[in-house]
Amino acid sequence: MFGAIWVYAAKRGAQQELRKSVGRSWPVKVCRGMQAPPTANSPATLAEGPLLRPEEAARLLSVKTSWVYEAVRAGRVPCLRVGRHIRFTRHMLEDWLDEQARL
Repeated sequence: MFGAIWVYAAKRGAQQELRKSVGRSWPVKVCRGMQAPPTANSPATLAEGPLLRPEEAARLLSVKTSWVYEAVRAGRVPCLRVGRHIRFTRHMLEDWLDEQARL
């Protein structure tokens, strides 16, 4: 019995540590590479249009959905984080494409 309680407590502690290391939080965050979180004057606002899911962003960029996830993970594509969900605005992706064309 005590072994089962210890295993549960160990799993619970590992989950909390994982949550800390992954950095899951529920407010909306703007991800642009390794920059600091945005301030209240952030250019990315919800007034820019509806939020796009990764599948919709992939369709807009004409790439596979797996590429979108990998690019977000690597910090190459800007995104909004709503909790643990990745979202985009059309304006955000179009600005990123224009920036890529200039490089």
